[in-house]
Amino acid sequence: MGGNGGNGAGGGASYAAGGGGGSGAQTIVLVPAYAIPDTLVVSVAIAASILIAFEPTLNVQSLLVRANTGSNGGNATTTTVGSAGSGGTVATIAQMPRAAVGYYSVLAGQNGTTNVANVAFPTTGLCATGGAVGGAAGAAGGNGIAGKTVGYTSTLALGTTYTNQGGIPGNNGFSGGPGQNGVAFGPCNSFAGGSGGGGSGGSGTVSGGAGGSCTVAYG
Repeated sequence: MGGNGGNGAGGGASYAAGGGGGSGAQTIVLVPAYAIPDTLVVSVAIAASILIAFEPTLNVQSLLVRANTGSNGGNATTTTVGSAGSGGTVATIAQMPRAAVGYYSVLAGQNGTTNVANVAFPTTGLCATGGAVGGAAGAAGGNGIAGKTVGYTSTLALGTTYTNQGGIPGNNGFSGGPGQNGVAFGPCNSFAGGSGGGGSGGSGTVSGGAGGSCTVAYG
C-alpha cells in the first residue's frame, strides 16, 4: 500500500506542489499447502504494514507475510515543494517467521517524486511505483503547471507503453485538474501509482487538482 501525496500551497510570490507518496514494499511468499492452516487472516495497514497471519491475534510468531507500507508525500510550503514519500522498507524473516517453511522474496518500495520528476517504473523487480508530485500553482496572473506522470512500459494488457497522465494545469484564475488514480495491470500483476494533480492558475482563490488515489482498479 502506497502513501498519499502531500498538499500544495499558495499565497506568495511563488507556489509549490505537494510531494508524491512512496509505494509499499513487496513481499512474495511461496509455501507448501500442508504448512499453512485452512484459514488465513489478512489485515491491511496495521501499524504501517499489511499482514497475513495464522491467527487473528496477529502476534509475530503467527505471521506468514509482512509488507510495509510507503509513507505520505510532504506538504508544500508557499515556496518549497513537499518532500517525496519514502518507499516501504523490506520485511525480515524475524518479522514473518512462518515464511521460513518455504521461499520468500522481499523488495523495498519506490520513493515518490518531488520537484519536476515524473515516475518511471522500477527496474529492481518491484511491481509497484510510487506516486507523482503535483504541479505547482502559477504566480499571480500566471497559469499553473501540469501534474507529473507515472510511466509503465511493455505491458501485456496495454501494449508497449502506458503513461498515467498528470492533472492538467489551471489557466489564470482556474483550478487545476485532478491526477489519475493508480492502475493495476491484472495480467502483469503490476501496479502504477497515482499521478500528480495539476496546479491552479495564480489569480483568485482556486485550488490545485487532487493527486490520483492510491486505490487501484484492474485494467
